[in-house]
Amino acid sequence: MKGLKNSIRTNLEHLSDREKMMLGVMFIAVFMLIFYMIYYFMFFKKIKTAQKTLSRYEDAMLDLKIEGEAYLVNKKMKNMNRFKPAEKEVHLYSLIGSLAKKNNLEIKTINEKPVTQKFKGITEKDVEVYMQGVSLDVLAPFLVSIEKNTKAPMYIKTLKMNRDYNDDTKVSARFIVATFYKKNESKGKK
Repeated sequence: MKGLKNSIRTNLEHLSDREKMMLGVMFIAVFMLIFYMIYYFMFFKKIKTAQKTLSRYEDAMLDLKIEGEAYLVNKKMKNMNRFKPAEKEVHLYSLIGSLAKKNNLEIKTINEKPVTQKFKGITEKDVEVYMQGVSLDVLAPFLVSIEKNTKAPMYIKTLKMNRDYNDDTKVSARFIVATFYKKNESKGKK
């Protein structure tokens, strides 16, 4: 071992300053290459995995932000659109008839369905409405006026439309409008 050290020392002493500087630069380059190879093989895979995980978390946070904003808007709209049952019985037949008159529509048939009790103290009433030869431009505002009616909570349960064979700009529409109101306790006791 001492012989190896002596031979290296002797060889280094015989080198010029320029050769010593080049040898030092070469040792630094080899050291940096070895360090890079260790880094690449040992840590590169872990860093890539961490970057992918971070990317997934960033995407999840972005989705959460978007979904959170949509949730808050929907929650606000839900509170605004929440139906409350009417205090007394709602006469759908006359309400829908008056809305149809306001929208210049003629109802071909309107049939009341049997009254059902969905929840304790709340009664639901449905009517089936049939209209024939109606333009969509006229029908759409009528359907909106049913849903936005302030006299009673009404909504369209089902809607089926067919194109009119005689006039392709008109449709036949069959839909069920429902409402609900608080059951009158005095009638139940009699």
